[in-house]
Amino acid sequence: MLSRIAKYTAGWIFVPKGFLTTRIQPVTPDDLAGIVKTVCMRRDHGVVEVAGPEVMRFADVLALLSEVRNQKIRRVEMPRSIMDSLIEGVTSQLFPSVISVQQYGLLFEDNTADNEMCAKLLERPMTSVISFFQKEFSNATY
Repeated sequence: MLSRIAKYTAGWIFVPKGFLTTRIQPVTPDDLAGIVKTVCMRRDHGVVEVAGPEVMRFADVLALLSEVRNQKIRRVEMPRSIMDSLIEGVTSQLFPSVISVQQYGLLFEDNTADNEMCAKLLERPMTSVISFFQKEFSNATY
């Protein structure tokens, strides 16, 4: 979706200030499915924080998208107050399936955790999301 937007905006992506530095630990779908399956079958783990092997910033994900698609994406940080108004007043009202106000708020909170339990549940190291993103971004038809 961001790659498509960048085509229409001559490579410019407007993001709220603070978004690019938020840290995340994405998980591959196969790892997530394996963890859920194991937890459901064993039923003795309680709450499991699922976190991938790499800590990334949203800026890193955009850079990877730009690199894989061979498409220059220029990031422009907009004042958060402007983006907040757009999300609250327009996007969440007219396009609620795109992003809710609550989801938007979470984009500014780091989402990282210790993933040692995940690797134990999988009985192997977790899969790198870098190669997953490279494959997904290169195969995308948008």
